[in-house]
Amino acid sequence: MRTFIAVPIPEPCRIMLDRMQKNLRAFEADVRWVAIPSIHLTLKFLGETDPSVIPGLSDALRRASASQGPFSLCLHGLGCFPGERSPRVIWCGVEGETEELIRLQTTVEAVCAGFGFAPEE
Repeated sequence: MRTFIAVPIPEPCRIMLDRMQKNLRAFEADVRWVAIPSIHLTLKFLGETDPSVIPGLSDALRRASASQGPFSLCLHGLGCFPGERSPRVIWCGVEGETEELIRLQTTVEAVCAGFGFAPEE
């Protein structure tokens, strides 16, 4: 099972991303468009994962992040790679309480490491 750990995107942001995606499609870039309901903020990509690991990992993540309070982020900026002339990936940045986001991602990394998942570089 291919898995990842992510933060959902609030509906108002999804609506804005949907509008931006529709505008960008007009440029006919060779990108694979992601369905708006599937857009999320990935904290950790796990890849192929044994399904039997999921319940324990989920519980550990829930316990480890229980003290994490809410935080606010805003969508900010667009970019692409490898370059503007032939984009393959289009991304949207975030700004705001990014220290809290980093703290959450660090917690996720630590929990996942305890389950044998290699840390991101």
